[in-house]
Amino acid sequence: MSSKFVSSLAVASAVGLGSIAFAQNQPPAVSVLRVGANGSTSALSNTAAPVFIDTFASGTANQSGPSATLAISTTTNGLNRRLTMIGNATSEGGLSLSSDGRYLTLIGYDSAVGAASSTMFPASTNRVIARIDSAGNIDTTTVLANGEYSGTAGTNVRGVVTADGSSYYVAGNGTGTGSNSTGGVRYVQHGAITAPASPSILIAPSTSAGGTGNIRRTYLANGQLYAVTNSSPFTGVSTIGTGTPTTAAQTMTNIFGTGGSSYDVFFASTTVAYLTDTRATASGGGLQRWNFNGSTWTLAYTLSNGLPTGLSGLAGALLSGGDIYFAGITADGARLVTITDNLANIAATGTFTTLAIAPTNTAFRGVAIPTPGAASLLAGLGLVAARRRRVR
Repeated sequence: MSSKFVSSLAVASAVGLGSIAFAQNQPPAVSVLRVGANGSTSALSNTAAPVFIDTFASGTANQSGPSATLAISTTTNGLNRRLTMIGNATSEGGLSLSSDGRYLTLIGYDSAVGAASSTMFPASTNRVIARIDSAGNIDTTTVLANGEYSGTAGTNVRGVVTADGSSYYVAGNGTGTGSNSTGGVRYVQHGAITAPASPSILIAPSTSAGGTGNIRRTYLANGQLYAVTNSSPFTGVSTIGTGTPTTAAQTMTNIFGTGGSSYDVFFASTTVAYLTDTRATASGGGLQRWNFNGSTWTLAYTLSNGLPTGLSGLAGALLSGGDIYFAGITADGARLVTITDNLANIAATGTFTTLAIAPTNTAFRGVAIPTPGAASLLAGLGLVAARRRRVR
């Protein structure tokens, strides 16, 4: 366990809620999900690969390596399951910070390193949620064990979000349509390890309310559950029901982002949101800003200067003066990049800076930004003084 990693998570709080701002001009750290072991001599392939959480400084370009790394276990220990991901599955590996700032979450497979993906897609392989707390403890006791996100090639489990670590909203792809879909958005409570009857609930799609079973990311902001997909007619960002639903057959309503290759989202406020697009920058890829006028969301501009490719994973944090710090992953999984925008901007400004490049035979997938957290968390870990030194 890395103390630097624990410190950065211990000062974490909600992102995307439009209510948290930094006293300093940038976040202290950025955490990135990496697939593949550093130093590996084998390229990522269609087999199970180990997963790591790397932490980088937020304001230093071209870092040679992370300041800290936390390895996700590849072995089973009691009720805690192993967790791996398919090495070359670019849609997997979402990394999220809980709304209350207490946990990082991700989801993968209960498969041994090196297992062929053909053995990971079927219903016989469980999907496993990892919840990492501020002490660096990794809990993988939450298991989807009833064929969720299963089927043939392409039925990947991709990401998971939580408000407080007690329950989760999962995103992925599956087979079937409507209420028979094995993919979509699913709700599951923490520690749900009952097999073979997993208690996860298919929130969307449904036969009665429609929707798509191909979801790239789920997201919580302003008390609302959202989903990002690249499947028409829901391409972009959609609301799932009203608020944070826990029952089936919720209505999926597209609100913005149609026409691109949507991937991840960040809400800076109730009227400003940012959406990543994995297309080439010449075709509109990058970081799109969307504004809401009270009735309609419209595309204001796309940030792409300095990007070698489109953008996939995204995290954001509000700074002082209306600035918004972004950390993103390039669509090829090769780079961790950053840029700053401002809520008052009406046109694209700034240039992306590369913070780090993924080591050979590895790839970056998801990203999260630790932000100032609750005083009780800091006091419990003896980090109040450290935080005060940082913000003076």
